[in-house]
Amino acid sequence: MASEIRVDKINSLSGVGTVTLSPTGVDIAGITTAATLRATTGIVTSLTAGSLTSLGAVSGTTGTFSAAVSGTTGTFTGDVDIADKIIHTGDTNTAIRFPEADTVTFETAGNEQVRIDNDVQMFVQGASRVSKLQLHREDVSIDADDVVGQITFTGRDSGGAGIQRVGAAISAVASNNWDTSQTTGYSATHLDFYTQAQQSAYSTLTPRLRIDSSGRLLIGTTTEGFATYGEDLTLATSAHTGITIRSGTSSRGSIYFSDGTSGDAEYQGYIQYNHSDGRLVFGTTGTERIRIDGSGNVGIGINAPTAASSETALHIYANEYPEVHLTSSVTGSNAGDGSIFTLNNDSSTIIRNQENSYIRFDTNGSNERMRILAAGGLTFNGDTAAANALDDYEEGTFTPNIQGTGANNAKTYVKQLGKYTKIGNQVHCEFNLAWNSYSSNDTGDAIVNGLPFTIDGNIQTGAAMGSLATNNCDYPGSGQVTAAWEGGNGQNYAYVLVSYDANAWQNPAASSFWGGSGNVRGQVSYRVQ
Repeated sequence: MASEIRVDKINSLSGVGTVTLSPTGVDIAGITTAATLRATTGIVTSLTAGSLTSLGAVSGTTGTFSAAVSGTTGTFTGDVDIADKIIHTGDTNTAIRFPEADTVTFETAGNEQVRIDNDVQMFVQGASRVSKLQLHREDVSIDADDVVGQITFTGRDSGGAGIQRVGAAISAVASNNWDTSQTTGYSATHLDFYTQAQQSAYSTLTPRLRIDSSGRLLIGTTTEGFATYGEDLTLATSAHTGITIRSGTSSRGSIYFSDGTSGDAEYQGYIQYNHSDGRLVFGTTGTERIRIDGSGNVGIGINAPTAASSETALHIYANEYPEVHLTSSVTGSNAGDGSIFTLNNDSSTIIRNQENSYIRFDTNGSNERMRILAAGGLTFNGDTAAANALDDYEEGTFTPNIQGTGANNAKTYVKQLGKYTKIGNQVHCEFNLAWNSYSSNDTGDAIVNGLPFTIDGNIQTGAAMGSLATNNCDYPGSGQVTAAWEGGNGQNYAYVLVSYDANAWQNPAASSFWGGSGNVRGQVSYRVQ
């Protein structure tokens, strides 16, 4: 048989502490010490205890717990003071901690993952995994141009009491419709960066930069550039557009074109400016090709361009044949067809390449001074007739000899010199012949043979074409004798002419012309055949 004791209150021996029993619970007042206090139902309004295990509600305006507090439900209508951390039930290595003043941290797996301090700083860190802050949108579907996630940078005007303004934002935006019920495939997404030039409403936030779904970088535009080669980076504005590379006063600013491998291939092509000496260089296949030095001299194929004078120069260097090649897509014979060099910033001083026709040189108001014809030859001062063109110039030597037109006996020459100048079809020859012996007299008319070009056969026989001086040569007749020349009429020799007292010219017989030794010197001009 069960026994039962019924009381309303239990007083301590000193009367300071009491335990009051009521139908709704147990009220403990005064100084109470207990290792464990378990309340199965009811409300505990004030408690100081080493441990409290509650299967019901814990409620109160003020409470201090020096040990663990656990239960299925708890409501604190006032402040809760926690010395160190809040621990998740059944997961002792997951907690919210307050390690120092004005600092809160979040821990998982016993490691700090997020920290927020009084400097308005938030630290996200990871141990075995990459640190990340994830913005997630949970929707049945997402349409094109919907914002999937956004980081916004804001402030308020009027000392923090006014309208909230948006200064900048980073948004992840869907590029096409996205049905989240799909098991595979997602919408392409681009990342947009926004700023604003002045305080204004959010609606005026302007996109400045986009990284599209293909990884292309677009600045000042949402449309990529040249589709074949220039779409990876596109810069666009309604005014001037540029890229600035800022370096130190003795440093270099460079743009490199790499094939993505190592070594020299990392800078196969490059553009580089050196602030120390003011040079700009262009390189291909890892080698400098063009240099503009600090004085403005341009070197192609050479890294030390030099000027022939104090003026700025273009210096082209090659191992064999440096070449400047000008081409034009325009064909025809009009004045604008071909290529033009204008000299010294003077539109009237021109070197003109007329389309497959001629090269023309103009001065003083585009007046033609010289022309190189397509078939060759030079014309001057506006004369364009091919028949009047100067088409040849040369200088050279030849070996003359003197002989008869009949028998030509052996001679011993001590001098046998000849030089010529040919301009167009006109030849001028100078020679000096000297001999000291011969086997016997030659026969026939005396001639000088071995001229460098054949005499025009249309030249009239008997025409004098030069002058002659002789020494130790015999002449027929008597009186003062003057010597001259006569063309060989289609031959490469000229006749020796002598003049008698009557000033009549004739060809001396070779047998009467020779002395024991002789010397003939002279000059002759003729037209080539």
